[in-house]
Amino acid sequence: MDDIAKISIENARMIELIVESGNSSSFKAFLDNIKNKRLGNLDASSNGFGRTVEGGDTVMDEFLSKVGDVPYEAQGRVQFLYRLKDRNEYWIRGMYGEAALLQDAMKQYPTIRPETINVNDRVIIKNKAGDDIEVFGVDFEAELEDGRMLFSESKVLGKNYSDLKGLEAQFKKHLETKIEPLLIEGKGGLEFSNGKVPLFYYGVRGSFARLGSLKKRLVSLCKDNTKIVLAGFDCDSIFSDAPSGTIPPLVN
Repeated sequence: MDDIAKISIENARMIELIVESGNSSSFKAFLDNIKNKRLGNLDASSNGFGRTVEGGDTVMDEFLSKVGDVPYEAQGRVQFLYRLKDRNEYWIRGMYGEAALLQDAMKQYPTIRPETINVNDRVIIKNKAGDDIEVFGVDFEAELEDGRMLFSESKVLGKNYSDLKGLEAQFKKHLETKIEPLLIEGKGGLEFSNGKVPLFYYGVRGSFARLGSLKKRLVSLCKDNTKIVLAGFDCDSIFSDAPSGTIPPLVN
């Protein structure tokens, strides 16, 4: 574990915050998974979490600087950090992407109220049999000081990822379970409650080759939802301008 032990003083504090939140066992399991190579290329070597990135920090530094920085006040923070114990490398990459996008969002929207952030969102949908089931919702949601709601979805996608239909279906679910429920009947037709038009913040990290196509398809899908469009929802601004580069082997 020598390579990943070389972390900055700042990120040593991030470990303390994770442990203090009651997730010491999850963090120990995370380190054990790294040591025993259960997370693919995310191992303890100098090509894994020990790899040096720009500025002299390691990939582990980068990971901790995002995952450990989820605001202490955020709802679902304990459950989010509990996922550190997962042996699925894609969950670990996903955790990084979600936490990094949250950090980006808090910079772009500095009036986010930290206590309203929810990083463990669940929604109820109908399955094929018509029964109500609980599933993961957006990656995080929050309220701005002016009362607007912000919903976010993060993706860490490799160059050859191809399931665009799956991403479309998920985004459609977000529109139906998060944006549409905020509509009310106004004097001139449907409008958003209290005149507060919600925001969506969709971020993609990685070398995904079909990003342009994905953006066109999701924006088009959004505009097909005439109810939210007529109420003022801005489909052209759903994608974030946050950095989307690679950090091998964490984001490829």
